[in-house]
Amino acid sequence: MSERRFAPTRAGIVNLWDYRDEEFLFVDGWLVLRGPNGSGKTKALEVLFPFLLDGRIEPRRLNPFASEDRTMKSNLLYRGQEVAHSYVWMEFGCGDQYVTIGIGLRAHRHVDRVTRWHFVAEGRVGVDFALLDADDRPLSRRDLIGRLGADAVRDSPEEYRHLVDARLFGLGPARYEQMLDLVLTLRKPQLAKDLNPVELSRTLQRGLRPVDDHLLVEAAASFDDMEAVARTLEGLVAADAATVAFLSVYSTYLRTHARAAADALSTRRTTADDRRAASAAARGGLAEATAAEETATGRLLSIDGEPGRLRAHLDSLKSSAAYRSHEQLADLERHLHDLSAAAERSSGAVRVERAAVARRHDEWERAAVAAREAEAAVQRLAADLLLDAEAAGIPWTGEDARTDGLAARISARVSARRDDVRAVREQAARLLQAERDHVRAAQESTAAAAAAEEAEVAERSAEAAVGEARRQVGADTERWERLHADLLAELDLAHLMPMLRAAVDQAGEAGAQTLKEAYVEAVAPAVTTRRDALATLRSRRSSLRDRRAEVAAERTRIAAEHDDAPPATHTRPSSRDGRAGAPLWRLVRFADAVSDTEAAGIEAALQAAGLLDAWVHPAKSATATALAGGEQDGYLVELPADRRPAGRTLADVLLPEEQDEVTTDRIREVLASIALADSVTPDASASTTIGRSGQYSQDVTLGAYRKAAPEYIGATARAARRAARIAECDRTLSTLDDEIAEVERQRTALEDALSAVDAAGGDLPPVAPIHAALRALDRAAAIFRTRQDAAAAAAHRLDQALAEQAAAGAALRRTTADRSLPADHVDQVSDATARFEKLGVRLDAAGRRPPRRWRPSGRRRAATRRRTIGSPRRRPHSTRRPSGTRRRTRRTKRCAPPSGPRPSRS
Repeated sequence: MSERRFAPTRAGIVNLWDYRDEEFLFVDGWLVLRGPNGSGKTKALEVLFPFLLDGRIEPRRLNPFASEDRTMKSNLLYRGQEVAHSYVWMEFGCGDQYVTIGIGLRAHRHVDRVTRWHFVAEGRVGVDFALLDADDRPLSRRDLIGRLGADAVRDSPEEYRHLVDARLFGLGPARYEQMLDLVLTLRKPQLAKDLNPVELSRTLQRGLRPVDDHLLVEAAASFDDMEAVARTLEGLVAADAATVAFLSVYSTYLRTHARAAADALSTRRTTADDRRAASAAARGGLAEATAAEETATGRLLSIDGEPGRLRAHLDSLKSSAAYRSHEQLADLERHLHDLSAAAERSSGAVRVERAAVARRHDEWERAAVAAREAEAAVQRLAADLLLDAEAAGIPWTGEDARTDGLAARISARVSARRDDVRAVREQAARLLQAERDHVRAAQESTAAAAAAEEAEVAERSAEAAVGEARRQVGADTERWERLHADLLAELDLAHLMPMLRAAVDQAGEAGAQTLKEAYVEAVAPAVTTRRDALATLRSRRSSLRDRRAEVAAERTRIAAEHDDAPPATHTRPSSRDGRAGAPLWRLVRFADAVSDTEAAGIEAALQAAGLLDAWVHPAKSATATALAGGEQDGYLVELPADRRPAGRTLADVLLPEEQDEVTTDRIREVLASIALADSVTPDASASTTIGRSGQYSQDVTLGAYRKAAPEYIGATARAARRAARIAECDRTLSTLDDEIAEVERQRTALEDALSAVDAAGGDLPPVAPIHAALRALDRAAAIFRTRQDAAAAAAHRLDQALAEQAAAGAALRRTTADRSLPADHVDQVSDATARFEKLGVRLDAAGRRPPRRWRPSGRRRAATRRRTIGSPRRRPHSTRRPSGTRRRTRRTKRCAPPSGPRPSRS
């Protein structure tokens, strides 16, 4: 799952340029500003992006179109204020977490520098904290610190950028500055007009720092490694698939042949063990017989010449002169006795030797029998060899069994036949593999065809599901139309439903409008009109509220105005509460033609003369009564007509107020009784004279007093005017309240209408079922195409398997015909060939040991010959043959070896 990041959700401008308190809403991190030229789109972007991320107020960073004269100060003092406080802010959200960044600004007309402070705070403006005080005025820096805390507010733009980066991006100072440079570069004017890729590349190069060479090398190496790994992986996957497919068949083949080979090997090992035991026993018997023969031969040779020697010695003795001498007779007799004893001993040895010879003869006879048996075995081997050659199909005749070159002939013919067997087996294995491949290919083709049919059915079902989803969304759209029929009629959106139906029909196609887009496009004119009207109403409401606030402030100011009475003097201590009449200053006002300077002088003179706050009763009799009653106060009464001044009087500059306490005539009479002069001299004729410059005279009293402006005369008129003005303000406030209420009603109606539009847009039926059905259709179509390709490939493999099976069958038939070896007799021929080879080896071994004939050695022949012819040579010495001579001769003849071959040692 991808890491969640902060995205902008809201932004706001407070008391900047023509924005009073404006809020902008982001949708999925996007903000679209629409409006005519001059409506403030560029200004909003200027003070939001990238100013809120950057904190710098250079004109060129704020607006690429701006000149050096359009500064942030001009934005703050746009409406001509003396001092202005403003805020720009932006809210970022990530799930249920919200972070607000912002910049506060303060500008003064007579100060060039714009004061700034920055903040990064947890929470939302208007929910968790506010940037306006109770009087709807932007907070000062001190108030903001009081609400957010000192840790959230920074004066330095650098610290602010570090704080924003640490809380929202985590890029680090260098990459964060690089991001800001890229934003400024991409905000270049007319960047997308006549887009040039080369120029765009240069622009991005200016906005992005170059990538390090070692990073490029590492990336290239990584891509190469990835490609190599991918190729290796593809090869390994293909090899694994081929190996698995091969092993699934070859393992069965190996198990079968291994079992057969193991059985044959077991049989051969048993036979070899039996024959090895028999051969060992025969070799043991042969070794024992050979040893016995050699022992007997040695013994025979050792004693074979002793009797002859003794006889010769005896003959020599008999023929010697000593024998004839009588004197030597006794010695000779003794010697004879000894010789006789020696002869007896020799005869015993001869008897022993003859017994050994007899045994040897018996052994020879047995060897002869063994030789005959061996010859018969050789003949049997030759016959068996001929039979096995016939069984193996090896050309072989009796002439081929001759011993010379037998091993070479056997080896050559066995090798040739084994080549035949190998060739036939290879072709048979090829045919068997081809048959298995054919069976497997047929199964795969059948399964692939069935899967393709299933995929086709699934695709048709998916198409039907798409149609059903469109019908369902269309029905939901119809219900939506009935639900919002009043709103559609109010907005005159008769053309909306065809657009929505078209959007439903085209849903999922490339470039097709969504229901929301079609709805927004259809309601855009009406919504724009109403939003413009709403903006106008908001502006009018703001103007009306400002106007009402001004009128209310004016009324408060008017109501707060009051006219103070002249200071009371200690010579008039009586209370005036409940007394009929009023002091002079409350009963008169200056004429309109009287200037402020003249009015100030007249009022100052009246106040100094004690006439300004003198009491005037409604009738002269009331004054008389007051005097009679002892009231301590000063009063004004009119003079008789004949005593009144003839010239100008106060009646020329003062006019009676409209009031109910004293009649206008009486006031005029009192005013006509006081003379008015430009200046007062001691020679004034009137008893009471008021000068225009603040001088006065009363009989013998003269004086002067000045003030800057009138304070008391005209208070009644002013009070009346204040009352009239307050009443007028009340009427204006009432009218403004009515207008504000009407504007509020219209605004509420428009907002309700826009909310209804938004709600109706939100109530639009989702087309997600159509998209889901289309995705399912795409998947089904892809599966169908894949399975079609798989079925075609399986059919192709089946054809190849059939062709391979036919080719393998033909090759097997040709091979069996060429080799004269039926495929079903391969094992028998192979076994027969093995037997033929073994028998040939045995026959060759038997032929390399030629039969030995038994012959006596040279010494034995000489001894025998001496024994045979020795007696006649002794005949001249004796007329009588020794009695044992014949017997010895017969025995010697009996011991002569028979004619014929000597048996072989084998």
